[in-house]
Amino acid sequence: RAREVNDEPNAREKIREALDRRLTLLPFFSDAISAQDAECGATAVHVDVIDLSNTNNPKNSYGIVVQDDGCGMNRRSLIGMLSFGFSDKEHKVGNVGRFGIGFKSGSMRLAKDALIFTKREGYAHVAFLSQSFLDDAELDDILIPMFCWKMEKNSAKGKTKYVASETTNMQKWDDHMAVILRYSFVRTERELLREL
Repeated sequence: RAREVNDEPNAREKIREALDRRLTLLPFFSDAISAQDAECGATAVHVDVIDLSNTNNPKNSYGIVVQDDGCGMNRRSLIGMLSFGFSDKEHKVGNVGRFGIGFKSGSMRLAKDALIFTKREGYAHVAFLSQSFLDDAELDDILIPMFCWKMEKNSAKGKTKYVASETTNMQKWDDHMAVILRYSFVRTERELLREL
């Protein structure tokens, strides 16, 4: 979810500079958005840059937010998108995404961290692909914190209630949530759920 950039002096100029530094990646970014649009049935894709200078990770200055109005992903699709070499796409000449490396390699070329929010079939999912975390932890294996909540409508209040579904191990939940809270722009689990 895109946020308003604060009104500090030069905020818009700083964002423009960040975008200018990434101009060489625009052809890739354009292809990725086009592929996302075609696959998920999106009729609109919104790209924005947000100021991250006041967040948990002082190494992050700006973030790129990509939002669409498509059908979202279920847990299996999200795991597939985050798995190297996985693709269930039809192998046709010129078909984007058939090798199963696009999101991972593309997002890591644009930024060190990717926080993914998606909803489908009554469930909300969050996953965090973070090079910042992996570098700091000096891990030999790739660890991607991932969460799932069942969405329940509260008819009296008209709000959605998120009931934890996956990960069921509370220690693992707390450990993985701590990674997201330390290395992403969200500071609390409640704030993370508001982004959904």
